[in-house]
Parts: sequence; C-alpha cells; structure tokens
Amino acid sequence: MHATLGLFRPMANISEYLKLQQQQQQKQQQQQQHKGTEYSEVDIMAPENQNWRQIYDFDVPVLHIDRNLKPNEITTIYSAKKKLFHRFTTEEVRDAVDVVGKDEGEEEVEGKS
Repeated sequence: MHATLGLFRPMANISEYLKLQQQQQQKQQQQQQHKGTEYSEVDIMAPENQNWRQIYDFDVPVLHIDRNLKPNEITTIYSAKKKLFHRFTTEEVRDAVDVVGKDEGEEEVEGKS
C-alpha cells in the first residue's frame, strides 16, 4: 500500500441520526467545517430505518463519527468509533473528528445522560 493512498480517504465519516423536522432545520444550519469529511443524515422515521428509530427515538440528534464506516455499514450502536448525543457544540464535533481522524482511542460516548 502506498503512503499517499491515505490522503484520498476522508478524514472521518459523520452520520447523524435524527427526525425529519430536525433534519430540515439543521440542513440550513449545517456546513461542513472540516475539510475531508463526509456528512450524511439518516431519517430514523423512514420505514427502512426502523432499527435506528428503536435505538435513538428519544436520543436524537446523534452523531456517529468514524474513519472507515459509512452509514449503511454501521450495523450496531457500537460500530462507530465516536458518538455525540443530544446537544453538542461545533467545537465538540470538531474535536471528535480530530480524534477519529488520528485513529486514537477506543469507542467513546459523550453527552449521554
């Protein structure tokens, strides 16, 4: 494997699990602040995402942050390297992306009450 191949991979993949009305509000507010990240949203109210609704119905919004997994590859709540729940600041998201981008540490959960 060539050392330069890592430069073409995204620094982190961020998947946000939320309800439709939250999606519409946050779409206007969200801008990708971090270069090299991929952002996707999962509507937990959609029929194909009922498994996520059962898990996150009362916890939204939730950010899954991982370097290698895309939303359709996340199979359990333990798959993502870092998760942020409920309320989080831009700085907390940026710090989480930095940690995952460096491939440091085990799974961390923040903001879960």
